[in-house]
Amino acid sequence: MSRRTVAIFAIAWMVVVVAVASSAITIYAMGGAAQAGLSAQKYEQLDEVLRIIEERYYVEVEEDGLLEDAIRGAFSSLDPYSFYYSADEMAAMFEQTSGEYYGIGVLVTMDGEGGIAILRIYDGPARDADLREGDRIVAIDGTALSVNTSADLTAATAMIKAETQTPVLLTIERDGEVFDVEVQRAQVEANRTRHAILENGIGYLEISEFFGDDVTGTRAALDDFVASGVTKLVLDVRDNTGGDLNHVVQIADMLLPEGVIVSVEDRYGNSQHYDSQESCYDLEMVVLVNGMSASATEILAGALQDYDRATVMGTQTFGKGVVQDVIQFENGAGMQLTTMQYFRPSGEAVHEVGITPDIIVEMDENYDPANYEIDLENDNQLREAVKYLESLS
Repeated sequence: MSRRTVAIFAIAWMVVVVAVASSAITIYAMGGAAQAGLSAQKYEQLDEVLRIIEERYYVEVEEDGLLEDAIRGAFSSLDPYSFYYSADEMAAMFEQTSGEYYGIGVLVTMDGEGGIAILRIYDGPARDADLREGDRIVAIDGTALSVNTSADLTAATAMIKAETQTPVLLTIERDGEVFDVEVQRAQVEANRTRHAILENGIGYLEISEFFGDDVTGTRAALDDFVASGVTKLVLDVRDNTGGDLNHVVQIADMLLPEGVIVSVEDRYGNSQHYDSQESCYDLEMVVLVNGMSASATEILAGALQDYDRATVMGTQTFGKGVVQDVIQFENGAGMQLTTMQYFRPSGEAVHEVGITPDIIVEMDENYDPANYEIDLENDNQLREAVKYLESLS
């Protein structure tokens, strides 16, 4: 899967909307209704086009739908992280980030071939049905997919979403084979962290997204490590495609000394920075990253690297260094718009560059993505991180 095909993601816990929050997108949420402030004269031609279509098109068209399509079209020339939400999509987006869904428990993206690729399997129905990371969903309940835009992704994931515990039939392509899998939908709570103390006394903390319970889960894990005398930590943010800017700042503050965590700047040169306080958990760390570590994840990894607080290990990260505002209108609809670029504490840009690990470790070809345990034998990158920490005096 190329970097470009994964530009847009969606979570299909209950399944969601368009390439929303978790989707390699660092979001800064804005409250209140947006003010249009548009000049009527400037948009007379658009009004005239809509009027002519309504009056003269060979079949009757629905006025609200026509206007909504025109609004969506305004985003077509922007980056893949900027788009319009209908009122239903906006509500689903907020529901998705809260962490509790009726769905199957997977993180998905467009695969660039018209289907949906599964990026992550969480504890829940999809795992029970033996779905695996890397599987492609090519049809849902017998309907073949043609997913090429964020709107297509919204429609496809909506076919999986339900309000009750009912089954959904997924047609899966895996290693050249195509087969059907029936998955029983369930109400699933998305836990964004898991942690453990490995046999050698090294802590392990995985953060899958910067949403929901990520901040409280991270603090609970760090407190557990300290209480247990843990001094070394593997922080696993592989396949973490981003999330809420404020969440990652809170987590970074737990791990960094006093100073700038990240700076953001708009097109006019207006900038602001987010700072960490003096106190932090004092742990020797390896941060595991890969090509799907993106956006907010790159903020955290880049800051830990710049302050020499951690050794970054794995493969080059995605390279998404822009921030989106989520703006809701009075009618419940809304929009997501890229408004700022962010910079590491060193001043380096991340967008279309990414974070280069201090130690490059490619994933072994024998890695089994269906093994969801914290397994050093299966996961050579984790094994190398532990080995590195063990070598420190």
